[in-house]
Amino acid sequence: MRWEDFLADNRPRFQTAYEAFFAEQVLPRVTGLSPDIVRCQREYTDGKGVARRVDFAIEEGPLVRIAIEVDGWDKSGRGRGMTRTEFMAWSRRELDLTSRGWTVLRFPNSLVRRFPEECARHLTLTLRKVRAVAAAAARPHATSTTGLSEADAAELARLERKRLQALREVEVKLARAESENRGMRTIAVSFTVVFLVTVTVILLLIRGGGSESPPTVSDRAADPIGGRSEASGAPPGAVGQASIFCEGGVDWSEAGRHLGELVKIRGRIVGARYLPAVPGRPTFLNVGRDFPDPSRLTLVVWGSNRENFPVAPEQAYLNRVVCVYGRVENHDGQLEIEVDAPGDLEVSQGSP
Repeated sequence: MRWEDFLADNRPRFQTAYEAFFAEQVLPRVTGLSPDIVRCQREYTDGKGVARRVDFAIEEGPLVRIAIEVDGWDKSGRGRGMTRTEFMAWSRRELDLTSRGWTVLRFPNSLVRRFPEECARHLTLTLRKVRAVAAAAARPHATSTTGLSEADAAELARLERKRLQALREVEVKLARAESENRGMRTIAVSFTVVFLVTVTVILLLIRGGGSESPPTVSDRAADPIGGRSEASGAPPGAVGQASIFCEGGVDWSEAGRHLGELVKIRGRIVGARYLPAVPGRPTFLNVGRDFPDPSRLTLVVWGSNRENFPVAPEQAYLNRVVCVYGRVENHDGQLEIEVDAPGDLEVSQGSP
């Protein structure tokens, strides 16, 4: 079977755009992998007797079995992905598969989208290692071996660290999203309570109207409680408490000091470009300095996330002072932060 045939046969089984991308851009690049031993949406039964599926399974005899899952914060590519509970549930499924002799690889969507060649190399080395271990196990008294050179083993370790780091970032983002959702639900409940109390008070005032004479101007001046002070014209006891913009954040010029960290950063968007012809269809929002100044901080909105924004990002944020929350990364010498949704950005009320 050719990879073209594999894609044609399995395209109806792909549940997300990321799975299709993985099948098109990663699997065919895996050295020594034949499409004949790859199964899409492979069914299995877990330790509790529940029917499950993995996105892709490589099966070559009883000892070479690799389960692959492509998932993450945005499982569907439409801003409505797995919940943190679902994401963690897969961790338990991973343990179950491992106990049954499977080698399990979870590739976050972001890693697949941005580094398909590295994902393919990771899978190439893993497959070579699993095959070598299986071959050694089939020979009595054979010395165990990974089948990898020292350099390949070091490369596989590096790729594995990168994969695990990406998964940890997904978990952090999911935890943050759940926290924000809980906060929004609390705010909604609070507004509902305030609204009901307000309506009740108004109804009571209407029903009790006319039973008492309204206070005179002199009464209000003498007793300002519950009304405006004649002298100040402001509600008594009112204290202006403006919210602090980007509290705890740092200036964009200090982004380099927080490389690899999740941090709040504030600065003005001085340049914005949408590049639909570039792979990934990125939107670049340049903070502090515009392209090609190398000292700039670039916020990246990938094409799969543009529909999360009601107004095109390059129009909504240009010349605005924003506070962004995300992980500072260095890509080819350029500091970047990925932005998935409007909730990752706060706009200063004082900016135009």
